[in-house]
Amino acid sequence: MSKLNILIFFQIIIIINSIPTCIVNSNFCNYCNNLTNLCAKCEKSEILIPDENGGCKGAKKCINGKNYCLECDSEQKLCINCEKNYYPDNNGGCTYSAGCEISYMGECLKCKDDYILIGIGSPLKICKSLSLEIYKNCQEINNVTGFCKTCEEGYYLTSIDHKCVKTKYCKESIFGTCISCDPCYNYDKKTDKCVLKELNLTYCKQSIDGINCDLCDDGYYLDETGICMESPFCSESFYFKCTKCLPGYYLSTFKMCTNTEHCYEVDKVSSICTSCQNQYYLDKNDYICKSNLEDGPYKYCTVVENNGCYLCEHGYYLGEDLKCSNSRHCAESENGVCNSCSNNYYLGLDHICTDAERCIYSKDGKCIECQEGYYYNKFNNTCEEMKDQFLGCKFTCAIGDKCCECKDDYYLFLNDSLCYDNTKEPFIKCAYVYEDGKKCRICIDGYYLGMDDDKCCKVQNCKIVKNENECLECNTFYCLDVKKQKCVDNDFLDDINNKIYFSCKRTNKEGTACEECLDGYEVNKEGYCVDNGLCEEKKDGKCNKCKDILINDYSLCANELFGCIRSSQDNCLRCDNLDDLSECTECKEGYVKNGYFCEKKE
Repeated sequence: MSKLNILIFFQIIIIINSIPTCIVNSNFCNYCNNLTNLCAKCEKSEILIPDENGGCKGAKKCINGKNYCLECDSEQKLCINCEKNYYPDNNGGCTYSAGCEISYMGECLKCKDDYILIGIGSPLKICKSLSLEIYKNCQEINNVTGFCKTCEEGYYLTSIDHKCVKTKYCKESIFGTCISCDPCYNYDKKTDKCVLKELNLTYCKQSIDGINCDLCDDGYYLDETGICMESPFCSESFYFKCTKCLPGYYLSTFKMCTNTEHCYEVDKVSSICTSCQNQYYLDKNDYICKSNLEDGPYKYCTVVENNGCYLCEHGYYLGEDLKCSNSRHCAESENGVCNSCSNNYYLGLDHICTDAERCIYSKDGKCIECQEGYYYNKFNNTCEEMKDQFLGCKFTCAIGDKCCECKDDYYLFLNDSLCYDNTKEPFIKCAYVYEDGKKCRICIDGYYLGMDDDKCCKVQNCKIVKNENECLECNTFYCLDVKKQKCVDNDFLDDINNKIYFSCKRTNKEGTACEECLDGYEVNKEGYCVDNGLCEEKKDGKCNKCKDILINDYSLCANELFGCIRSSQDNCLRCDNLDDLSECTECKEGYVKNGYFCEKKE
């Protein structure tokens, strides 16, 4: 590679590294913006906000009595006093780990600088200081166990205390000095080395039981029979696989050494690379793996022979121009996109070749959409002009004499399998109409069928539809938010906007309080729905015990604010937790609380 090419390569690397990288389900991000490559929506959005690097960062917000915090500072940003055994973080909450920067409900999400988060995948996560003695000369740390995983060059990992020492095959150490060695090794205090015991195992470096080899000498690997076999470029192996190669050689995906970086599979005899990892192609002129993502004749190619592509990546096809294209039957392409097709094939707007003339979009080699004014006939695989009964048809069924799907603004009448206008009453936004022609069966995408009048509406869970944009009444257990024209869960408590929809059927026009409740409930002066006649015992004007009956298969429990409410927990006396009404806070006599549930006393 010339000096100019090397300079350009590093300039590209610098540019790439400067671009924010957003990855879904990474760095607490749930949704990425494809235009900015920044995070658009974070996990736990109440404490995390998108940052400038494509991930999420803490949004300082301190609330007394939340996240284990007892007292916030004057600006309500940081907690200054936490519950016992908890420490303030930099996000307005508390965690049981002193080195934590961001936490949620006591669980640490991110550590401060010079700390590492330990316990990934387990309920308990803590921040450990990187300055601890156990991490001295450590190169990589295991995020699950908290032990050192790999050491810096010239240091070796002990097998018991997981520390880095200069003594190879050391099992245990104190303050950086080895005190005991791995099995089959003796510690020599004069040389500070672990010396291999005498073994009758050819080319074997370590044997635990003295009979079978577990680790071979440099340049050998352990095969399936337990014998050390010569591998000229392997420096270390473990349990039948090479784990480290000599300088200048690379470990393939199948744990064989080759002089080709990014190699997937290697010929065991010659050590020549035979296939490359994803996003690389094998150039059989020099048997080097090269990137197949760069624009050019070898984009999406996996094998190159005689200066031409021989095999393409999955999902791409070799065209007549010996380039990889997104379409079969391609004649000419550029950077993986087909520009013209072979004889008797036609190029659609999606740059896919099909044998149906006037087809603009296809999938798996079959046409899915024809030009305007044409429909797709599955029987003879052609796009035919719309006439007579096929007006509005998108494509026919297999035998070609009936329409199976209509174009936009049409619905399919299941009686005659013909398409009719769905922009007019009575089937506005309907996709399929029953055989009797009286009711809509399925709505178009983005619209939902009302349960009582079978009309289509943009409001999900609507029972009675006023028009395509408005709902008159929601389904059972849903409340109509009149202001937003949405059907929301009527067991939903929105304390952020100070709205409580419990047992509400319809809100007021402002969407701030309930206007009409479900049967058996009535609106009080605060705009909440409370029970009417379901309470068996009251104290200080509030329900203390509910009747022992079932309402729609639900038990009842007493709530300080709402009176008697539906509960999924049997044998529950009270459920006063407004953050989670499904949690039982007090059980009936003869039962004890176990988490959310009430269990019978033993």
